[in-house]
Amino acid sequence: MKRPASSPGIAQRKATRPAESPVASPAALPRGVLDGPCSVQDAFLWAADMLDAVCADAGREQRLKAMMQKKLIVSSSYSGLRTRTEECAMAALSLAMCGRFGAELQHFFAYSCDTDKICQTVALGSDVSRKPAHMFTDLNLWLFPSVRTYLDTLEENMPKISGKMTKEEKKRTLDERAANYNQMGHWLLGNIDLAFQDGCDCVQHLQTCKVAEAAPHAMSMEIAGLTCVAFSVVGKHEGLGHPSMRPFFVWACLMRKRRPMFLFIESAARFPREMLDIFLADLYQLVFFHHPGPCFHGFPGKRPRMYCIGFLRSKMTFVGSEREYKEIFERTLVLNGDDFFFLPDDHEEVLEEKQELARKKRVQLSDKFDPPWEELYPPGKQELIKKHKELFNQNKKSAKDVYICDLDQNIGYMSAGETFPTLVRHGTLYSLQKQRHATKSELFALMGFPLDPLCRSPYACAFHDVCKNNLSRAEAHRLVGNAMFLPTLGSMILYAMCSVEFQAARIIRPLSWWDLDAEEMDAEGDE
Repeated sequence: MKRPASSPGIAQRKATRPAESPVASPAALPRGVLDGPCSVQDAFLWAADMLDAVCADAGREQRLKAMMQKKLIVSSSYSGLRTRTEECAMAALSLAMCGRFGAELQHFFAYSCDTDKICQTVALGSDVSRKPAHMFTDLNLWLFPSVRTYLDTLEENMPKISGKMTKEEKKRTLDERAANYNQMGHWLLGNIDLAFQDGCDCVQHLQTCKVAEAAPHAMSMEIAGLTCVAFSVVGKHEGLGHPSMRPFFVWACLMRKRRPMFLFIESAARFPREMLDIFLADLYQLVFFHHPGPCFHGFPGKRPRMYCIGFLRSKMTFVGSEREYKEIFERTLVLNGDDFFFLPDDHEEVLEEKQELARKKRVQLSDKFDPPWEELYPPGKQELIKKHKELFNQNKKSAKDVYICDLDQNIGYMSAGETFPTLVRHGTLYSLQKQRHATKSELFALMGFPLDPLCRSPYACAFHDVCKNNLSRAEAHRLVGNAMFLPTLGSMILYAMCSVEFQAARIIRPLSWWDLDAEEMDAEGDE
């Protein structure tokens, strides 16, 4: 894959501030933070840019080439558009490797698991060569029926959260629920061989299917998007007492049973890493990354996340560091949010969005009646736009300032400014300068998914057709708001592949719940 002449490569970009002292391979690490992409089209060359940076060090390049000789078996048992995210990441990395080394990355998508019907539709509607071999629906279905009944009974007997509770009552109830979920998790941990079946209902084949063991020469990777709602700033703030802890415990114990060689884990920034230590640290060398989001890679968006890569201790040792990762992949932010409002006003998708607003307001647009978008929003959103304009005028430094806000959030709840606020499963991201909200394709582009030809991306989305033609705006927004940021996942996979030595790491004992400060964990989860 050749880079367009108009798009400067990483090596050509200017370092904008002095580098900190590198921790490894000083001659190979960048001497400063390089400028990020300067256009939407340049942003979609992230895979080639990252590969260039990784291969600046001969040791990393050698380890990467060795890994490319193996076949990667990819799975996702804890999803949310996850299989399609890693599929696109693999496609982008494979093209970049073909351009540099003349050989693509060998990979195979073994299975996905997702209860969301829309996610199932997207996965099964993808091109045959890019869809998972199996599509499962619910993690709980891997449990024997008697085990599911036992866990259901535990949950039914837990105290319920009520909106009428005082803060103290809610805290006591959440503490009790957290203790009950802890009991559930540790029961599963002690009964893994008795809890899990070998097969599960597959909606792709409409029968019970088994997950085949990876061949000895293959490298198995599990991509997991863990529960966010309990620990997210915009979530329910129920922490370890939230019902989403059950699928986490089921997933963690299922990974102990299957033992893929790599785990790639993503969740809200406040997800308590101690839970991963308790259930997985004796088997996996866990490396945590507190990631600021798309802006770290030069995309104008906020989305702070917790990432963790797990390396199977019995097979390999991680030889990198979080600091080295940042040295390699961090970019300054050159673009602003308005750059991702890249569709022209007469684009079909933009016109459809405006027509939908008019339909909801029960007015008909025409050549004689074509009001600004602002006038087509409901009164509540119009009032919110006025308040954001007041804030912008109070704080703007020049007429060229950019201001993007979420019209579905309280003005004091979500941050607004020159980059996109955190993209969630709902929301209307509106630009005061562009005087409209972002369309479906623009939101997907912000997350690294090229749905529109104007992105000029070297890689394509496996779900392009089904997303463009078969999903409503609400369904598509729900998908992209629940997806991983594609370049970050790609960078994690790439860095893991070039930062392992195939020798057993030190084995440690499992942690116990009682090794932790429970009060501190509850406080972190309930912020």
